[in-house]
Amino acid sequence: MTASATIAEEIEALHVEAAAYQATADAIAAEAESIQAEAEAFLAEAEAFQEKAFASPSDAETFLAKAKAISSEAEAYYNKAKAVSARAEAFQLKAEAYLARAISLLGSPGAQSAVPPGAQPAVPPGAQPTAPPSVYNYDVHPHLSHQAGQARPDRDRCSGCGACVDVCATGAREIVGKPWTVSDILALVKRDLPFYESSGGGVTLTGGEPLAQDTGQLMALLRALHREGVSVTIDTCGHVPWAHIARVLPYVSLFLYDVKCGDGEAHRLFTGQDNARILDNLARLGRSGAAVDISIPVIGGVNAQESAMEAIADAIAARIIPRRVRLLPYHATGSGKYAKLGRSYPDAFFTPDAALVESFRKMFTDKGFHTIVGA
Repeated sequence: MTASATIAEEIEALHVEAAAYQATADAIAAEAESIQAEAEAFLAEAEAFQEKAFASPSDAETFLAKAKAISSEAEAYYNKAKAVSARAEAFQLKAEAYLARAISLLGSPGAQSAVPPGAQPAVPPGAQPTAPPSVYNYDVHPHLSHQAGQARPDRDRCSGCGACVDVCATGAREIVGKPWTVSDILALVKRDLPFYESSGGGVTLTGGEPLAQDTGQLMALLRALHREGVSVTIDTCGHVPWAHIARVLPYVSLFLYDVKCGDGEAHRLFTGQDNARILDNLARLGRSGAAVDISIPVIGGVNAQESAMEAIADAIAARIIPRRVRLLPYHATGSGKYAKLGRSYPDAFFTPDAALVESFRKMFTDKGFHTIVGA
């Protein structure tokens, strides 16, 4: 048997092992999702008792006690889901390790028979690899294609695995961001504790949408910050299940809450969803007594009109008395990211005139809101 055939067989075996571990990881992840759903059901039941407490002050103590007991059950299920998710992650890491071994073999001398048909050799015959290989197993990672001797990602099928970084011959691609554990974040926060204590500041959890992430991990972080006496602000769009908000309420000092449109159809036109859940959650926050700052992006071509701002002001006033309203004029700071993603930056939006924004600030102020322009 030739050396190239031996390497090809080893690569194939590694792919089989990786697929088996991946299948196990997927099955365990599905189990974790099922347990998470049970936890959500408990939280929904706890939420119902909280609503009864709001509606019946005389029985509030009884209802809140029931809500607390059910929340404890939900907490147990969240912890179980977290443990199962950790098992899934362990199998995922094993799958990735086998794939990494397969990648390294693809770049070794004698591996040419293992290269996909039509692909260029990873290195010239007889040479040692000095750069990331320019070939990949496209059956294992079908979101990569081979064009003109290069591996190219199909963005529509991207899974975020980072394989395109491994095979980028120039090293131009990179993974932006990295996973952080709760202990990692806490260690970073502790370095700034003296500053927080002297300034009255704290930690802000922001976007992506923090309340759409792993709520088990989020709660672990919130509890850890609470034990250290660090105040927490959550920046949210509000388009999440109320149970997610209710769960974090005891640990959050301030919510920065986005309201983009007062009209549901306009909201659907520009975001793909109406704003019913957002406004409902805002009303619930108002009844809970939470501290809330309203953030309104003022966008030319979307809501930078008097009628649109009036609708937003009326929607807010009907549901909550916020601590303040912040008008945030549109800017194009993130335009450079579009090019990196191979997308065209939309030209339908623009920064509104400063005088117009000032007129909106005056309108909100006249309606009784403490209003500022900018963050």
